Amino acid sequence: MPQALAGLRVVELGKGPVTGIAGTILADFGAEVVRVESPRPDPLQELPAHPVWQRGKHQLKLDLSQRLDELHSLLDVADVFLTNLRPVTLKRRQLDYDCLHSRHPHLVYCHITGFGSRGPLANVPGYEQAVAAYSGRMLMYQGLVDRAGPVVAALQVGVHAVAQSAVAGILAAVYQQAAWHQGQDGAHSTQAISGQAISGQAVSGQAVSAQAGPGGRLVETSLLQGMLPYEIGAMIGLQFPDSFTELMPFMEPSAEPPLPSLYYHPAQAGDGRWMQMGNLLPHLFDNFLIATDLADVLADPEYNQVHNFRPGVPERLGIDYAAASAVNPGLVYLQVNGYGPDGPGAKRPSTHPVPGAALGGALYQLGEKLPDKLQDIDGLRRWTSRMMRANDLNPDPNTGLVVATAALLGLSARQRTGRGQQILVDMLGANTWANADDFVAWPGKPARALPDDNLLGFSPTQRLYECGDGNWVYLALGSDQEQTRFCKVMADEGFDLPDLQAASLAAMFRCRDAEAWQSLLVPAEIACLCASRHSPARFWLADEQVRAMGLTQPAQHPVLGQYLRPGSLVHFDGQSHSLDGPPQPDQHREEVLEIL
Repeated sequence: MPQALAGLRVVELGKGPVTGIAGTILADFGAEVVRVESPRPDPLQELPAHPVWQRGKHQLKLDLSQRLDELHSLLDVADVFLTNLRPVTLKRRQLDYDCLHSRHPHLVYCHITGFGSRGPLANVPGYEQAVAAYSGRMLMYQGLVDRAGPVVAALQVGVHAVAQSAVAGILAAVYQQAAWHQGQDGAHSTQAISGQAISGQAVSGQAVSAQAGPGGRLVETSLLQGMLPYEIGAMIGLQFPDSFTELMPFMEPSAEPPLPSLYYHPAQAGDGRWMQMGNLLPHLFDNFLIATDLADVLADPEYNQVHNFRPGVPERLGIDYAAASAVNPGLVYLQVNGYGPDGPGAKRPSTHPVPGAALGGALYQLGEKLPDKLQDIDGLRRWTSRMMRANDLNPDPNTGLVVATAALLGLSARQRTGRGQQILVDMLGANTWANADDFVAWPGKPARALPDDNLLGFSPTQRLYECGDGNWVYLALGSDQEQTRFCKVMADEGFDLPDLQAASLAAMFRCRDAEAWQSLLVPAEIACLCASRHSPARFWLADEQVRAMGLTQPAQHPVLGQYLRPGSLVHFDGQSHSLDGPPQPDQHREEVLEIL
């Protein structure tokens, strides 16, 4: 399916990896993407992973203050406009949705923000770590170092989640447009995405009229929404503590990370190196006990066994792709496994800690500081707990997000070709996107930045600071303009900073409470957010910005009753749509059988 998006034309106007990765995915599958950049220096382009964001695209440098008409010429022939500029910036340039929709009504307009397009944080610069701090994610890493307080969240799961969500939202909107056209002419058509190539006409300024269609769509998502998939379990469990008593220790921050379960246990081998177990299924755990000479556990009367399917079952049951597509040639058949369809690991089961460990995400969260000296029992308890806390649940949602994107790619390919599609997704490949800032190599490539020894941050201007009330803030200054704005606010408040080094900033932040710093700096459009107000689960249930953006929805559980469920990762046309609660087992048997 390499050309699933052939003919789709995308104009990408953004900074950093969020729009960069979303545009790269679209380009990888055949879309023609023009990345529009400012001619002024951008610190984010100095990151080692910047070439990843450029892959497969046309590049155009435009000073929008002088050459805005050239951007409009691009948009005349484009199908999609993808941007992560802040709402205030887009409004100032007359590039917000209302302005562009009036001039280019055919466009699918995808806007990615840090905290959402509405609410008190709408114009705060959106950086991964600032959003992670605000949403309580950094509290969950307490105990990874020998100090109190939150720990910087290193792996950019929010960037991964929001990039995948943006692609999924774009594909859904484009799919709907093309379906409208098919309904108009009664044939399998690609009118909605046909036309002359961007590289041939629009870049030279010769505008080509876009096809008329059902109208453009506004597709919105945010880094804040991107944090939601990683906290769903805790958010729901906290609302029903009596039903999830065994999980409660894992739902709230603690200075001492709990010991991992035996089937998910990290272990230090005799050579000092570390291994990650992933024996969740009973037969795998049995094999582990036998291989480690712990088979006497099997005789324990408290030990129970439940069977589950093994790899290869679809073929034996006759529901593999060949059999299913013979019945329905138009079927989009998506299969997910741990290690891919080929090679020695093809039939090996995989559970979430394995890709987290294998791809280096857990080690990165620890600042790549894991002892190679053989540990005594106390050391093993400490480091296995830390390793498991660092290797949180993110590989599962990381994979799920790619599955959603892949399904929409399959539907798009079928819509263009009239043929069914076989799609293979594996956990290792899916999780490389969450490690995209380091999953690239060339001679002389610098390493990605590591957190400091105390896991406070990456630099003095991207770092956690303790405040006068014992709470914490995360400061994120990603550009010279933001640093200048920050220093001006501090000077107006009577703080004469000799420099922007950690010692000077730490002394200053201790002069006021965390909430006072956020209240001062957020209105100045500076990312300085409280990092220790709520655990993630409590954050999603109580936060003002979450409510302003409609990121949770009231729902009815058929057994447990009323609760707040996670909302959609993508909003269409400025709306957060209402969502249902889960069904009862077998609730829709009759409806499904009637369809069949």
